Amino acid sequence: MQQDQEGSTLHLHKRDKRTVVFSDVHIRDYSITLGNNPSVSIGAPISLSWEYDVRDPITVQEYERSKRGRKRLVRHHKPQPPIMSYYKRHEILHEMGFDDKAIRKAEQQAKYDKLRRSLSKQVCFPQRLNDSIKAEVGRIKNLLYLNTYNRKWSETISQ
Repeated sequence: MQQDQEGSTLHLHKRDKRTVVFSDVHIRDYSITLGNNPSVSIGAPISLSWEYDVRDPITVQEYERSKRGRKRLVRHHKPQPPIMSYYKRHEILHEMGFDDKAIRKAEQQAKYDKLRRSLSKQVCFPQRLNDSIKAEVGRIKNLLYLNTYNRKWSETISQ
């Protein structure tokens, strides 16, 4: 039996059967800050900060017991990120100590970044299309060259 760096126990059995047993769950609580993700439809984005508080470790069994009753993910479709309203994000940012000026600046930056992404997509599409057309023209040229080469080869053999 071995222990890894994080305290998890690894049991190594004969015949190369390996199992992993987790002993503790370490939970971090991250602060919230103004974000830079332009995917918000309106308002300032929020993100997790680099700063965090560490809780005392708990066992996997304690963690599983505390999870009971929470909503579980449905596995038959791709989970979607939670959508938070403009008002809720604004309220959270105020609670975290951001003033209206900082929030407005983040909103403007998000709009600007969204516009830049949109323009980038519009510029990149014709380039990708052009690259695809060039690749297809190259394939056609190769086929024509091979057909011409095969025809000349067959003529040489039949003479």
